[in-house]
Amino acid sequence: MDDTVKALIIILIIILVLAAIGLGIYFKVKSFTRRVARNMFGTDSLVQGIKQQQDIMSETPKSLSAMTPVYLPMINKDFPDFNYDEFKRKAEGLLLEYFNAVETLTPITNMSITNNVRLQVNGIINKLRSNNQREFYKNVVLHSTEISRYVKSPGICKIILQTSLEDFNYIVDGTGRIIFGSSTQKEQTIYETELVYVQDIKLAKDGGLTRESVLNCPNCGAPITNPSAKYCEFCGTGIVQKNLLVWSFNSIKEVSGLVTH
Repeated sequence: MDDTVKALIIILIIILVLAAIGLGIYFKVKSFTRRVARNMFGTDSLVQGIKQQQDIMSETPKSLSAMTPVYLPMINKDFPDFNYDEFKRKAEGLLLEYFNAVETLTPITNMSITNNVRLQVNGIINKLRSNNQREFYKNVVLHSTEISRYVKSPGICKIILQTSLEDFNYIVDGTGRIIFGSSTQKEQTIYETELVYVQDIKLAKDGGLTRESVLNCPNCGAPITNPSAKYCEFCGTGIVQKNLLVWSFNSIKEVSGLVTH
């Protein structure tokens, strides 16, 4: 037997040994992943188990930081006329209006908001338009709304409401191709809406509140952008501080799920 044949035999043996080792590792890994999948998901397939877990999560509402029993008595003590059920409905209605405004690329018209919310929504719309994109919120289901926080600062009081909801939230490009989110995978998420009660605008510096951010025309609802304006630049109506000494929504924010803005 010449040296060439011996070398080939040695190479073949090495290949067979490596293949045996590889098969051994493969079966050990497969057995390990099967045990992990059984222990974690009750199925032999880790991929199938992860998919099942995703399906369960997509059907399970997010838990809220529900502090209503703690903060509502404090709020009612400070504001005896505060109607929690009314503002809970308003917050949920505002979220639906917010989703519709973003979907249809139209400014929000709710009269219970400050100019900050209008600027926020207009910024989202302008960003989508400049990128030739559209964002959709389909099959929205509202689960529950609770008070999360109550903050008292000089000149202003804030109530943070959290709403748990489900939807199909996704963004498409100019060709209709989905670039964020999913039109087939439901998501569970939480949105926060901030209610503010401005008592003294000179003291209410936190949260970006200024005179112009809380003023609206009493006739057409247009935001007043000039701090010294006495008349609406759109319809000429005299300016009143309609967002002072009343509860108004000052921000909308998603705190879980698909966040793109």
